[in-house]
Formats: sequence, C-alpha cells, structure tokens
Amino acid sequence: MDATQIWAPQQGPQLLATLCPVKMILFGGSRGGGKTDCAIGKQIYGALRYGPDWNGLFIRKSYKYFADIRRRLGQLIRAGLPAELVGPQQGTNYLRFKSGAIITLTVVESIEKAEFFQGQSFTMVSIEEACQFSYIDPMIEMLKGCLRSAAGIPTQMFLTANPGGPGHSQVKARFMPKGVKPGQIVTDDTGMTSVFIPSSVEDNKILCENDPDYVNNLRSIKDPALRKAWLEGDWDVVLGGYFGDVWNPYKHVVPQFRPPMHWPRVVSMDWGSATPFSINWFAIADGETSVPLRGVHKVFPKGSMIQFQEWYGVQKNTVSGRIEANVGIRMQSSDVGTRMLDLESRMNLLGRTTLIDRVADPSIFAEKDGPSIAEKFCDVGVVWRRGENKRISGWDTMRYMLHGRLLSQTFKDVELDDGTVERVVDTEEREPLLYFTENCEHIIRTLPEQERDMADWEDIDTQGEDHGVDSVRYAVMSRPSSGIKLSDLTRPAMQTECARDIAEATMSQGIRMPEDGLTRPQGAGGAGAWDDHIAGQNAYIAR
Repeated sequence: MDATQIWAPQQGPQLLATLCPVKMILFGGSRGGGKTDCAIGKQIYGALRYGPDWNGLFIRKSYKYFADIRRRLGQLIRAGLPAELVGPQQGTNYLRFKSGAIITLTVVESIEKAEFFQGQSFTMVSIEEACQFSYIDPMIEMLKGCLRSAAGIPTQMFLTANPGGPGHSQVKARFMPKGVKPGQIVTDDTGMTSVFIPSSVEDNKILCENDPDYVNNLRSIKDPALRKAWLEGDWDVVLGGYFGDVWNPYKHVVPQFRPPMHWPRVVSMDWGSATPFSINWFAIADGETSVPLRGVHKVFPKGSMIQFQEWYGVQKNTVSGRIEANVGIRMQSSDVGTRMLDLESRMNLLGRTTLIDRVADPSIFAEKDGPSIAEKFCDVGVVWRRGENKRISGWDTMRYMLHGRLLSQTFKDVELDDGTVERVVDTEEREPLLYFTENCEHIIRTLPEQERDMADWEDIDTQGEDHGVDSVRYAVMSRPSSGIKLSDLTRPAMQTECARDIAEATMSQGIRMPEDGLTRPQGAGGAGAWDDHIAGQNAYIAR
C-alpha cells in the first residue's frame, strides 16, 4: 500500500522532517506545528516501506496525552491502515501491521525505565515532548545503542519538543549549540549527525484551516515568555523562570578575581553521586575594599556574597567532551573531600581568614547501613554543618539578594479607569547582594533555567538541574558574616591612609589566579613570596 494513501506530510517543515536522512532529528518549536502527527507519520512510513524488518519505538513521558495518540492511530486504522492497536489504556501498546512490522508505544517515567530497552534493536526511536524529560540527555545516549538493524535499514532517532520544561537546556545544548543555526547539520567527533528542524503553527495549514482561532489564542497569551515560546518557538526564553524577573547576567556575573584575603569565606555543597554534586566557594565583601575587575575597580556592597569558585561533579562525554547534563561522576565522598582540600590548598581559596563556614545538604548526615556521607568527609578533614533546608524561604532569600538593595527611584502619575490618579514607581536602581565570577560556568548556566513547580508556584521544579542553586541556597541561608573590614584585622601602625592603600592593593592583587584553576598560586618570587612580601610591607609601614 502507498503510504500517502493513509498519511501524507504537509509541504514545508513536516515534509522536510519526514524525508530527512540525518541520524538524529529535533522537530518542532511552537505549539501546533504538527509535531506528533509527523512523529507518527514517520513511523508508519517506515513500517509500510520495510514490512517485517521494521521495529519502531515511540516514547512519551506520561500517560496524560497517550489517549490522543491512540485516537489518532484509530483514525488511521479506520482510514485503511493495515494494522491493529493492541494494549491497555495505560501500559505498553503495540501497533501491529499485517506485514509483520511493529511499533511499540510506551511511557518512560524514569531513567531506570529507559534501561529496560538496553540490548534491544529498533529501526527508529521517536521521543515525544523531549523537553519534559529531566533525564533526556542520558536517555538519548542510552537509546542510541538500540539503533540497529540486521536487515540494513537506515536507523534514526526522531525527537519532538516545545521550548520549556526540565529538559529544555539539555535539548537546546545538544541540537542548538552556540553558533549553529536551525537546519544546519552538525557532526560530532564520532560521526553522529544531528539537526534541528523548526516548525511553527503557521506551517500547519490543516490546523489553521480547521481551527482558525488557535493562533489567536496563542497570540492572546499575556505572559510574554510563554507567548514567545509557544507562538514563535523561541528557545532563548525560560517558561515560568523562577529567577527570570531578578536575574541579570550583566549585573550578577563579574570578571574573575582573587577575593581579598581577609574576606570571610563560606563553602557550600549539594551532594550527588549519580547526579552532579555542586561545591561552591563564596567570599563576603566588607563594603570598603576595592577590587580590580579588568581595569575597573569595584567596591562590592557590605555583606554581599560573591561566588568565586565552583566544582561541579558533572559527567562529560569521553569522546566529544560535551557535558552530559544532570549526570554525576559517581565519585566517592572521601575522594571528593580529599580533592577539595587539595584545591583549597593549591588555589588558596580560603585566604587568610579564620572566618570559614562549611554548610551542606542535610541529607549527607543520614546514617544508612553505616557511616554517613558527612562522617566520611570528616574522616579526611572536611567538616560540614547542616544547611538550612527550608526551600521556600531559601529561594526568597536568593531572590532578595539577586534583586539587591534599593539605591534610587523615580515615580510617575497614572490615570486609572475611574479617573483617579495613582502615583507608581517608574524606574528604580538596585545594587545586587549576590554575584558570580564568570569562571563559575555551571551556576551561571543553570540558575536562570530554573522553572517554577507547577504544583507549588513558590518552589522550584525539582526535576530540573537544580544542584548548583541548591548549594547557593544553603550558602545564603547560612547566616553569613556581614563582612569584616581590613581595619578590624590590622594593627594600629597600619591604620594610616597610605598604609591601608598598600595593604588593600596587596590583599586584592598580590596573588595571580592560576589560568588552569589548579596550579598553586605564587607571588613573583615563587614559593613563600607571599610571606616575604607581607614582611616587606610591614617593614616599610613600620618605618
């Protein structure tokens, strides 16, 4: 039977996606772009063409929309598709063709369920609504091993997605890396090809003709981010972004610098083994010491927190070097602790202050069949205390610090519908109390991508990659010092204006940050130069 008698792709992106031979395809973008219909059509095309040699797999995240797929398949069967649909409403279904071809339709609710398919062979794997899987990246890697055919049929993985969801950043990073345009085929180091084929609601002529109000409904959405994502398929927006209204990379991300040695330190950790752990180092500004930021000197607000270093235990692909988002490195806790101390020593992360706090995920103190993770850290010399784990108040504190303190406001009068005039804020200038140096790439990547939990609007969706922000939350809730002034730590002979200038310059600029992030920091004179330099400055000041 000619497949076009049963289903035919619409001209444009749907036809292109149907005929595209690239190994991995992401199709979609805006709502109503014909994604599901195309995913079903590609599987049917293959089954009718290759007969008994076709074994397809069709995956969704939940049973919520499975009824729509069953209904669509029922329509095609009544239209003459030589197949039958077998299976319960909620469970694995099989579309069995008279030729012997088969398409398995199933739900994968966890990465463990995806492991079930290891060792099996599929000619095509279709993943619907890929951004709804928080584990989409490892699942793709797992299912790539299932793409094989003893009959020599070309195999393919076909994903559909709209912007937004816990897997948004993973899908975007894989199919839309920086500098790659839609429709541009990308080949990785292994020879695997991938492409993103965008499709908008305007490309779906059948929907626009049958339901002309649908586009107007999308245009009427009040939330601008939601409207851009669903109507325009804009992948640069984050739906329901928890920090979207307070995050500004131009304000919160600063050039890398060495914090003054006397600033108090806070080290925070969110633990993970199968998922990434996040260890973050913060310095607390004193409100008076000027630090150099690429030729511009800045005084951070007193008590503000600057994350200046991170260690994010995320897995990297050994071939391509690409980050496998939300996959941990499975490193032993004692080894992590030993490595931490080594990094702190070689990079001098703790400065020369005795005000050092280590705060961590409270779950590491749980004792399950032996010593707790916290005890194993303690055995190698890293002592943590329990972090405050109240999520709502923690996120609120982070939002407050990102929003910052008010510096100035302007007002304007607005006439209301009843004719009265109300005075409202027109513009305001604020100074953040939470900063991140640009080398802290993972928190800068994941913080703006956090989405609200649809079941609890005040919380963050825990299915996303939230390890870095959890660690920051423990830090900001640690009741850190309000900042220690240099004058509070130096002897009276060093209190002249000239002496303070010398001391501050020494503290903030005397040690160069290693370019590789691992080399032991040294002054111009090599090992011991710091102590020699301080002794020399003290001798100069004493004169």
